[in-house]
Amino acid sequence: MIIQGTTGTGKSYLISAISQTLQNAASPQCSPLLLLAPTRVVAFNIGASTIHSKLRIPIKEFSELQGTRLMTFQEEISHIKYILIDEMSFLGEMLLENIDSRLRQAFPENSHKSFGGISMILVGDLAQLPLVKDRAAYESKRRARILWEEFKTVVTLSRIFRQDGQSNEQERFHRLLTNIRDANPTIDDWMLLMSRSNGNMSIATNDEF
Repeated sequence: MIIQGTTGTGKSYLISAISQTLQNAASPQCSPLLLLAPTRVVAFNIGASTIHSKLRIPIKEFSELQGTRLMTFQEEISHIKYILIDEMSFLGEMLLENIDSRLRQAFPENSHKSFGGISMILVGDLAQLPLVKDRAAYESKRRARILWEEFKTVVTLSRIFRQDGQSNEQERFHRLLTNIRDANPTIDDWMLLMSRSNGNMSIATNDEF
């Protein structure tokens, strides 16, 4: 499943709700959900682990786990049924393929299945900055494209709660955020932004900040 939405649509709240629901449905000691994130900052925000550390994926060249390291890893995540990854825009073709390979190792009985048979949930906003030294999985000409096409269910969160409101000023701000996200800013958006620059704001407004 893919859950997508712009900033302020409640993605972090939904992640927390999914995590709590699955935890309540399982034994107190073993949640069936593994929360992952591409960076430490994102991981901290949702109480997750980083993809590279939890799945033993090296930053540079990928290698298969062997011996004791493999057995320890398999035991560590043997109870996992779902993996939720936040900020899916960070998942390039190489990282997605590495995640798939590592999970096939973790669950050898399902090594013939994508992601080792684990139910994957990707959360985020694909309208982000482009990947660095990698290509988006949906643009890939490699195995990553096949993996990406496994995600048949897409849920879009459309209501922005962080800037909620119906006044003309709030609606104008909503449009500005959407236009910038879609790389389609207008002159009106520029004028609104310029109205908030230091030189155009009163001393009282500056003090309020």
